[in-house]
Amino acid sequence: MELYFQALQCVFDVMGTSENGLDIILYYISKLQDFPEMHFQALKRLLRAKIADSSPDCQDQILEHVLVRLVSVLTGSHFPSQASLQHFRELAEHLKHHKQAVSEDAQQGCLMMTWRYINRAISDQDVLSAQQWCLFMLEQPVISLSSNNKAKLFRKLLLCASDELSIAAADTIFNRLPEECKTCPPTLYLMYKLALRDSVSTSGSVYLQSLFKSTKESIYIIACIAEAFRHGKINHARQCIQQILLNEKDNRFNKKPGRLLQSMILYFVTELDVCDHMDEQIADAIISVFELALKINLNQMQADTLSISELKWLAKKSYNTALRMSDSTQTERVLNLIELSIKFTTLHGQQTPLSNLNNHYLLCEFFKTAKHISIARQTSNPTCMQTIHYSAAHESSCAFQANINYLHHLSSSNPSPARNNPSPTPNACPEPNPNPTATPSSTNSASQSTWLTKYRIVLALDLEASLHLTNDNNSAGNDKWAHITQLIELSSPILDHTLISIYLDTLLRAESPLTYIVQTIRHLIRTIHTSPSPYLDHPTLNTNLPRYLRVLYQLSLETKDPSTAESVLDQVVVLIRDWKTKYPAEELRWMASVAFNRAVDFYLVAEEGACRRWAGKAIAVAELMAGEDGGALGRSLRGRFGKLSVGLGEEG
Repeated sequence: MELYFQALQCVFDVMGTSENGLDIILYYISKLQDFPEMHFQALKRLLRAKIADSSPDCQDQILEHVLVRLVSVLTGSHFPSQASLQHFRELAEHLKHHKQAVSEDAQQGCLMMTWRYINRAISDQDVLSAQQWCLFMLEQPVISLSSNNKAKLFRKLLLCASDELSIAAADTIFNRLPEECKTCPPTLYLMYKLALRDSVSTSGSVYLQSLFKSTKESIYIIACIAEAFRHGKINHARQCIQQILLNEKDNRFNKKPGRLLQSMILYFVTELDVCDHMDEQIADAIISVFELALKINLNQMQADTLSISELKWLAKKSYNTALRMSDSTQTERVLNLIELSIKFTTLHGQQTPLSNLNNHYLLCEFFKTAKHISIARQTSNPTCMQTIHYSAAHESSCAFQANINYLHHLSSSNPSPARNNPSPTPNACPEPNPNPTATPSSTNSASQSTWLTKYRIVLALDLEASLHLTNDNNSAGNDKWAHITQLIELSSPILDHTLISIYLDTLLRAESPLTYIVQTIRHLIRTIHTSPSPYLDHPTLNTNLPRYLRVLYQLSLETKDPSTAESVLDQVVVLIRDWKTKYPAEELRWMASVAFNRAVDFYLVAEEGACRRWAGKAIAVAELMAGEDGGALGRSLRGRFGKLSVGLGEEG
């Protein structure tokens, strides 16, 4: 075959480039098709000779024919890819000096073969060759390209070179494209996609804005959002959706924005679930999407932007996300999510009758109350942030109380439901808003028990919050103690021994004046006596009541409140003598001894009336335990009082 090629070279030398001679030469060149390199070299020599002999004033069809055949050889499947590109570059360099332009038909033929070659390289996973050919075709001077073809080649280049091409290099090529190519949506999308890989470049926002202006279709915008998610560019995705949904003139998503918002939230929550630790950026993104949904619905309320089911979904999802984050240190974010859940619930309630979302509202207020109390307990600055959180806990507790009785009949009073987020004053529970069209929801016993437990917890937490709020020396302090008294009365129908113990512990730990504490404990014990609660069983009450009375008795003496202390002694006598209450003997002995010592104190300061009164009460209490000690303590106290009486008589 080498001899054949040498013979063909001799024919070139003899026949030149005459028309008859070229036909013969082309015929014999075609016999070299199975030998790509020889075939190419033969056509290349013929093309050079034809270029040298052709007239600059007329098109040469044979030259174009040779050119098309050359391109066909170079883009054939048997020619090495790198070699073919190098040969094509050399060929373009020769043709650049040919003054007569190649005809449009010849250019289209060459372009079609080049497209076929690039597509074949991509299908064969030879993206490097495809990339180099695309770049070459955009820069070569021989084949004129329409704006559409330039845009297609550029997109092919971006697709092939997405891992190697820098955004700066892509920007350079993009800027050389015709203006009509720069507004092509697929091209802008690919440039945006490429820009996302660069953490420094800000050109992504530029391409995104151009895309917004250039198309009314949503498919490319959705694709940009998806790419931002895929590259972890959360802020890009969030800003993109925010621009879409808040632009009143942009109707691409106005029909179903809820689905887009739900998709974003689910994506972010999934990303949060796979994190080993709390990702603040993802948490902020979740909150911002919920806020965006709320803002959209408030801005376009008349258009019912979000459906009832979507509002319900948003309310529950924001609550569940807050629960998911509750064990982290992101307390402000957790509270923000709960507040958003309440707002979605309120919006839902404005569009539908009373439903199970009212239970969701209660869950949110319960969560808020507990969370604020938890934060307040951990706060090291009691004069500032602690007060803020206790105040917030009190408000949430009041909102919970305003709704719970109506929904679940947990106390004797049944207020109307508060449908909107209550805004109570700092030291008073809010009056619920009436809603005559609502009907109570039925609850089974298990649900009632669950809500009853939560109700007791909220009441206990409200007591703690109220004790920490305001200054006791002003009118607000008086309002606080009035609220605490009201709180204890509100608890009466559902009191149990656990709640009573928590109340007492909370009161005893409070840093309030003992005078107020004594009055409150006294009121609590009175409430226990008159409580209709079925959860107070008498055996347990008989066991615990002496402890409650001892606490009140001791505190009364410490605060120099003898009248309260005396009333405790009278109450003990009535309980044992009239109500036949079993009272521990050691408690009676202690109370009688302390009372008699108090009588002695009055004797020493010559207060005869108080001395006789206290001594009489001490003896009365001591005689109640006659069955335990045979009346020994009573006789002993009577004897001692007799001696005191002699002294009192002498003084008199």
